[in-house]
Amino acid sequence: IDDPPGLRNYWSAEYLTGLPDDLVGVYCSLGERMPVPTGTQHILFPQGGALASGPHDYPVPYRDAPWSAHPFAIWEDPADDERAIDWVREVRSEVEPWSTGDVYLNFIGDEGAERVGAGMGVGNMLRLEKVKRAWDPDNVFRFNHNIRPL
Repeated sequence: IDDPPGLRNYWSAEYLTGLPDDLVGVYCSLGERMPVPTGTQHILFPQGGALASGPHDYPVPYRDAPWSAHPFAIWEDPADDERAIDWVREVRSEVEPWSTGDVYLNFIGDEGAERVGAGMGVGNMLRLEKVKRAWDPDNVFRFNHNIRPL
């Protein structure tokens, strides 16, 4: 699961509270609207196992989510930008009623500070913002998923 070099791409994710029948129906209908022909992927990851049984003080808020929806659009033609990006955003929007609100940061792009906080967890984000204030108050290290100095 990766974006081949030279292709355009956009992806996101939502961690889900479960996989009830209503969500399965919504997810399948979204797959029917996937932009084709492209290398786009409509991924649903089962969670649990070692991830769920790890130490609970580990700084990831999504440890208990049983499923992850990961729409991953990949395309070649710049003319497909809008339809591919819109599809990823539609998947996120449509599965949001079942979302835990948490996210794995490697599964999202630049979606803003709120989503970075969702990936870190509220307590972890506050702690990291304080560290950033002490060690990088000018926000020199601000690339990828930026943590702003508090």
